[in-house]
Amino acid sequence: MAADPVTGQEKWRHRWLTRYGVNAADPIIQGQEMFISSGYDKGAALLKISATGAEVVWQNKEMRNMMNPCLLIDGKLYGIDGNEGDGAGLKCLDWKTGAALWKDDRVGAGTVIGASGGEKLIVLTEKGELLFAPADPSGFKPGRGFPILSGKCWTVPVLSDSRLFARNAEGRVVCVDLSLP
Repeated sequence: MAADPVTGQEKWRHRWLTRYGVNAADPIIQGQEMFISSGYDKGAALLKISATGAEVVWQNKEMRNMMNPCLLIDGKLYGIDGNEGDGAGLKCLDWKTGAALWKDDRVGAGTVIGASGGEKLIVLTEKGELLFAPADPSGFKPGRGFPILSGKCWTVPVLSDSRLFARNAEGRVVCVDLSLP
């Protein structure tokens, strides 16, 4: 839904129905385009937006974000496609076409954030392994990873002043100092 920022009055609405009524991942807006994605096998769409409405540019099931929204880096979307138990993994899509460029299954239903001005991906796998890789549309090429948590890890980590804060489903929180060699 788009609203007038002064009055709050609705300007237009784009219907995006999902199973269970869940749309947890934030949309991404760049210029006059907006990317939306939802899990539960709904998929994703790129919309051309204006003051009067939204028009679908493309729509497919190549990206199904459950909780963690995608990252847009140099015209490519990096995000977690799918949910636990259905082959979830880290995937890269082309922003303009929605075409899948690659998928890496070892991440599972984990999370991904960006660092170093969007040049690097920080990935927390569903099982609590921390991975670092360049944001590369040709493939996911992480260096050596290391475990930081156990159990299910679905919560998006937070990066602050070279410290990464991460949490698992049991509520255990860790802080990893990334400034150390």
